[in-house]
Amino acid sequence: MLLIDAISTIGKFINTAVISPSETYFGDQSQAYFGMVKVSDHALTKEIGLYDEIQNLSRILTLFEDPNIEIEGNNLKIQEEDTEAYFITSDISLIRKGDFDQAGQLQKTLEAPKCLTVTFNDTLINRITKAAGTIDNASLIISSNEGKVSLQLKDIDVLSSDSNSLKIDISSISEANKEFNVELDPSIANRMPKGGFKLQLAFSERVGSYRAVFKQEQLIVVAACNPYNPEA
Repeated sequence: MLLIDAISTIGKFINTAVISPSETYFGDQSQAYFGMVKVSDHALTKEIGLYDEIQNLSRILTLFEDPNIEIEGNNLKIQEEDTEAYFITSDISLIRKGDFDQAGQLQKTLEAPKCLTVTFNDTLINRITKAAGTIDNASLIISSNEGKVSLQLKDIDVLSSDSNSLKIDISSISEANKEFNVELDPSIANRMPKGGFKLQLAFSERVGSYRAVFKQEQLIVVAACNPYNPEA
């Protein structure tokens, strides 16, 4: 992934990271989101730190069509024809001082048993995104019950809210090996780059918790998800 695309992608999940040549691990202390993006760009000659600035840099990059990016000391030089911008990077040591072991946590999650695998294409992602925009306060409920797997967009804060929901049967495109009901933020589907992704649910027997793993060729994102009780 090019540097400009990596910055834009990471900025959709967190606002602080150390961007590294090859593999960049990212995440925050809450571990709501963490993951890894593969960066393959000759412009990235060394690690750069961005403390609470990734989204700001992403906005600056939208002012350019196809910029040339160079690292000059502690600055990023962004240039295109008659326009250039300088962006000051951050002290890497200060960022890493508060980091958890992002690479280690990602590896543990990838090695954990998976109870669901499903491939999302852009058509399915668009359906989820549109439904989430239509149903106020929608959560994404993923369920595996009696051999059927489904996605449901639902306002779980509304009592008896069957009318405030949309359900999609995904049994034909998924593999599940246990029954579960989990809830996660539907906006993540739209934060992933275009082209679809594979979703897996990792289950930890030790603590009885789930994590959602979103995979593309150059990107892995892990998202926290909560157990959901449809009877509540």
